[in-house]
Amino acid sequence: MKKKLLSLTLALCLGLTFPAFAAEEAPIPAEEGVKNIAVTAKIGDLTFDDLAVDKPWTKQGEDDTVPGYYAVTRDTEFTVGHTGAADDGTVLHLYLLEYEPADDGVYGAVQRAGNVYLNVDRAFDPEAFQDEAQILTLRAGESASFTLPFDWYDSQGGDVIFKLYAAMSFPKYDWTFWKTFYFKEDGAAYQAAVDRGPSNPGLVAPPVIPSFSDVKETDWFRPYVEKAVAAGLMTGVSEDLFSPGRELSLAETLVLAYQLHSRTGGGSVPQIGGAWYMPYYQYCLNSGIIAPNQLTPSGLTGLASRFEMAAILDKAVPASRMIPVKEIASIPDLAEGDPYGAVVYKWYRAGIVGGDEFGRFNGGSSVTRAEMAVILCQLNNL
Repeated sequence: MKKKLLSLTLALCLGLTFPAFAAEEAPIPAEEGVKNIAVTAKIGDLTFDDLAVDKPWTKQGEDDTVPGYYAVTRDTEFTVGHTGAADDGTVLHLYLLEYEPADDGVYGAVQRAGNVYLNVDRAFDPEAFQDEAQILTLRAGESASFTLPFDWYDSQGGDVIFKLYAAMSFPKYDWTFWKTFYFKEDGAAYQAAVDRGPSNPGLVAPPVIPSFSDVKETDWFRPYVEKAVAAGLMTGVSEDLFSPGRELSLAETLVLAYQLHSRTGGGSVPQIGGAWYMPYYQYCLNSGIIAPNQLTPSGLTGLASRFEMAAILDKAVPASRMIPVKEIASIPDLAEGDPYGAVVYKWYRAGIVGGDEFGRFNGGSSVTRAEMAVILCQLNNL
């Protein structure tokens, strides 16, 4: 029995419990994927930001640093809710991962059956793994309250930081998004937050940036990927993978155009049927990002050329992002009077792109996710 539970726990920790990204689909934007997840707690006048401890700790066996934890008491009551207005098929689950310190004091994930789902009785129970019907499933409009099982871990003699996962599953798209929170019973830090009072600006926790196994420390694009993900402009293709070399489709380019435009222009994707990308296609049409005769829905699953990417994203950002910062007399493989020439020269002069080692734009070729991360950082002054 213990071996079975441990195997199931390991599968969960490796991200195998949830469906993998389907090749024929594309990710939902980050803010769409998690916008209907609400996690709150009864902590008087304090918010999670008030309780954040600005003291990072390192995950054992990994080279990333997790920013702080929220200092709570063991009787803190949490509530998680699926705040969607209608049942669109999405479901919300909640589970815990446990981190304990090794002999060197570095916290590491513990692979055992204690990392479990919230069950139908609002308790974190390893037995829920054996019967899927016992796992609490929240649909639109539903919520649940619970406490963290500090008492159980005390009986094991462990010092523990909990990583709470609120996982929103989109079965329609074969895709799952997570909101994560780190909690530790820390009475001194909790009392200090109470004494300081609510909404102290010095207690805001930095964002949690996921660590992708295919984005190495030495990769030239790593800083741009981290910035783009932290800003909510891009997500991984799974919890562990970014796929930096994967080429972008026209449909995914429209999603990025929505991401950029909605940040300054407001608005949200219309609720229409059809393929997953049709709401973003319609948003871009409604916002003037693309013209009716520029793209057809049937062609959106094809790869976007660099020319097409620049023409689309150029309409999604304000003119203030395109102020010239350098002189560009010519581009080796493109004249300013050519189709797409005006927008590409504008991007060169604004420092958004610089071409290959020979200065060429290579407009007919496709663009990778790593290259897109760089461009998004440039367009957002990150």
